[in-house]
Parts: sequence; structure tokens; C-alpha cells
Amino acid sequence: MEATEIKNKLSILERAFANDYFIVSDDLKILSIDDSLSRLLFREGADNLLLTPDLLSEDQTSQLLEEGSLTLLREGRVYELLSFPSEEYLLIKVTDKSHESRLARELETARDINSEWRNLFDKYGGDTVWITDARGNTLVVDEKIAMNLGVPKEDFVGRNIIDLEREGFFNPSVGRLVLNSRKIEVALQQTRNGKLFLCVGTPVFHRNGSLSKIVIISKDYSSHISLSEFIADSGCESIAMDELDPVAEDFITANSAMLDCLRLIKLAAKIDVTVLLSGETGVGKSRLARIIHNLSGRAGKPFIEINCGSISPSLIESELFGYESGAFTGASKEGKPGLIEAARGGTVFLDEISELGLSQQVKLLEIMQDRQLTRIGSTRKTKVDVRFIVASNKNLEELVDLGYFRKDLFYRINVMPVHIPPLRQRQSDIPLLTDYFIKQNNKKYKNEKTVTPPAMNALLHYSWPGNIRELEHVIERAHIIAPGRFIGIEDLPSGISGSGRPEKEDGMVVVNKLGSLQDVVEQAEKELISLAMEKYPTSREIAEALGSNPSTISRRMEKYGLKRKGQKDKI
Repeated sequence: MEATEIKNKLSILERAFANDYFIVSDDLKILSIDDSLSRLLFREGADNLLLTPDLLSEDQTSQLLEEGSLTLLREGRVYELLSFPSEEYLLIKVTDKSHESRLARELETARDINSEWRNLFDKYGGDTVWITDARGNTLVVDEKIAMNLGVPKEDFVGRNIIDLEREGFFNPSVGRLVLNSRKIEVALQQTRNGKLFLCVGTPVFHRNGSLSKIVIISKDYSSHISLSEFIADSGCESIAMDELDPVAEDFITANSAMLDCLRLIKLAAKIDVTVLLSGETGVGKSRLARIIHNLSGRAGKPFIEINCGSISPSLIESELFGYESGAFTGASKEGKPGLIEAARGGTVFLDEISELGLSQQVKLLEIMQDRQLTRIGSTRKTKVDVRFIVASNKNLEELVDLGYFRKDLFYRINVMPVHIPPLRQRQSDIPLLTDYFIKQNNKKYKNEKTVTPPAMNALLHYSWPGNIRELEHVIERAHIIAPGRFIGIEDLPSGISGSGRPEKEDGMVVVNKLGSLQDVVEQAEKELISLAMEKYPTSREIAEALGSNPSTISRRMEKYGLKRKGQKDKI
């Protein structure tokens, strides 16, 4: 071949393959190489150099020619070489794999760090991995995650998880939760296309205690896994429960704020101190009060729960403090000990303490200070050995300022305050509690039901003003009225079922309940044609967009009663 012809061919190849390739003659002389690629591989340029021995050993060259590929380590970087031979020259493609090699090492580290989680997810059928740095910037993202989000995984590398959450790729970001809490977080995450994933985020720390990485493992929720079983297997509950002893094993949470409450409760339980539980109605104050009692040295003694708001104001003094014979009209001849006295040696839980009148507040303060009680109609003081736990769903400090609650009593009961967050701030607990109540009802009604992903999505997006108590009642109601083994979005109250329906993307049909295949197909066809009618003015354009023909589209429009704007009914 003439030198000019060779030169022309090389010029064409150079333009075609840019700087990812270099060209070698059949005698292994480097004929053409881009300057930047030359500097990467040879540092000082590749003019008049040979492939072997200037770049590769004989064994490496043999491997490249025989197998068509070779991994090359050069100046601390990793390159992949692919050969494309012809009769006249050898075309070699060079790909810098250093970044992928680093990510592979990071992923391997994640596998070691989170091996228990990975084994658990494998047990339940597959998993995906996402790794970020200490600022939430993506280092590694699994191919499956990218597929679920409909974006090439290369587009995620380097992106910050908080930005991705803000842009609507998923909600909530379990990585953001870990960044905020520096603790293991569990969340049910919804992607922008409506899929649900159970996500576990684990912080990884340097030896000096600073955050190094966040490892996130996700499991597709649509397989109807048992969340309570999963959490029990995972040990998420044991984050709190191992510290709280077996007596509290049925308190379900994976929320960091709630776990902090439980740790504080454990400390308070061991000291005979008054605990003030605050929080909205239905958050579980009564359950936590019983946990404190069970963890205390008074566990074998009585636990007396008194709802101050449910007892008539005219009776509350006699119920709390007791009375002597003849103390008032209708009093028992023998007299009667009050509930506080009946709890001797144990714990008195005063729920809704804000409902006590000022006169009862005075007497309660005396008992707490002096550990002595005077029954109604008596002048004799009786010693009482009880521990008080009090609770309120109202702001007691505001009531003090308004004059409805005694300041001295507030200071007396506010020794160990514990605030319990509402359920709407504990979104990761909603699926866990739902699954717990489902299992309770399955046992109660002797059947096997589960919640569908659309229904779970609705539960996650509802505000739950009645908190856990409301969730419990909603699940039992849905359990009773659901006709089959699946509790769907149509089985939830209307105020809840409307809160979780995913918005439909263009061309997406959302099916929320079972029906005949023909009905579902026809509904999808109707919605698809309706969508096309909004964009295209003629049947021909609609047909082209949907890959059909105009006559078919016209028949379908007539069948479904679909009309264009301005079109009148046939007479």
C-alpha cells in the first residue's frame, strides 16, 4: 500500500474514532495516536514507538491479539484495551476504567459493611445498592436503581441525593435522613413512577468518628413482603428493643426521634422519678407509660392508669384520693381507698392531667411532695409509696401562663419530660405499624390479608391526626370490609384513599383495583385515546401517534363516547 494511501486511511480513522483509539501496523509500530492519549499511556509521547516492548510486554500483546482485550495498569490508573484487527493495521480502543475500578472497590467495601443487610434482602428476594460520600454525593448506584428511576446510572454518579429528592426522583430520601441523624434509618420510599421500595440507610464512619459514606440498600415493596417479619429479622427493632429488654419487644419503631425517646425512657425507668409524657392524642403515651413501669423496680406491683378527662369532675377527688365513711351523701359506709392508694408500691399513670381542676391539682402536689394522702372526710394522713407518670396532649406551659394549671405542680412533674412525635413525623413507622395491625387482625379474624402498594402509598401520604390509634382503627375497618385477601385503596376511608393516588404521567394508566382483563384493557385504551385527543386535532394524527389507523380510532372513539371539542352528538 502506498504511503499516501495509508496516510489518507489513517486520517479518516482518526476523524472517525477521535481520541479513544490508536492505530498499530502489522509489525506493531504505532502509526497514529491522539496527543492526550499518548500522554496518558506514554507520558513523553509515542512517536516512533512500538506497541511491544514500549507499552506492552510480549505476553500482554499476545493476550490482546488472541483474546481481543487486556486490562492495563499505568501510573496508578486502570485502562481496558480492546483490539480490532484488519489485514493492514490494528485498531486499539482505550477506556479509562480507573473510576469504575474505584467504584467497584467501594461497592465491595459496602458489601462487607452491610453484609448482614444484603443477606437479609437476599432472603426476601433481591436488593439494590446506592453509596454516597459524607455529603450525600453519589459514588455508586446499582443498575437496577437506575432502571427503576428511568435514568442511566452514569447520570446519577456525582449527583447529590438531596437534589435528587428535591427534583422528585424519590421521596423520602433515606440518605438525607441518615445525613441528618447519623444513625441507621429505615423508610418506605416512593419513586417518581409510583413504585415503593423499603430502604435501609447505614452510616459508615472513619476511625476519628467523622462520617465517611452512606450505604443504602433497597428492596422492592411490591412483592408484598411482611414488613414486621422483615424488621424483626433485620434487627431494626433491636436498635431500641435490645436496650429496652424483652418487656418492650412489641413496641414497633424504626424512627430515630422515637428511638431517642425510648432510650430516654430506659434511663428514666431505672430512677424513681416523675416522668411527663407529652404528645398528641393517640401517639402511644399509655403504652410508653407501661413500658416505664415494666422496666422499673416496681414492675411486679400494680400499674393504675387514670384518664383524668374521662372521670366526672364531681367524682374525680373521691376516685383519686378515696373517702371515709359518711364523707358525702351516697358514700359507702365502709369508706373507700382511692386509685392512688390502691397502687401502693407500684405506678400511677395520670393521663390528660391538664383536665384536673385547680383544687385537685393542690392535693396532687401535696401527695407528690409529702408522699402522704388524706382521704375525703378524714384528717388522718396515709403514707403512699407510688411512682407518678403523667401525660398531656396540651401544652402545660401555656396553661400555666393562662392560669389553668399550677406553676408549682408543673415544676414538680416536669422533672423528666419526654416528647413523643406524632405519626406524621414518623413516616417510616407507618408500614411497620400497618403490618403489625394486619397480623393482629389476621389472627383475630382467622384469615390472611395484606395491603396492596397503592393502599400503602395512601396510608403513607395521610396526615393521621388521630395518630397510631386512628391507624389501628382504619386497618381493622379495612380488614373487615375488604372482600378478598388484598386490602386495596378502595377499602380505605375516602379521606385517606384520595391522599395516595399517584399522578399519572403521559401515557400511564394506574390500576387501583382488580377487574376483568377485558375491562382493564378497555379502560387503558379509552384513557390512551383521550390523552392523544388532547394533543392531536384529527383522527389521522391520533392514529399515527398510537400506531393504529384512522378508521379504528374513529370506531373506538364512538365506542367510548369520546368527542372532540365542539363535536355534537349524532341525531
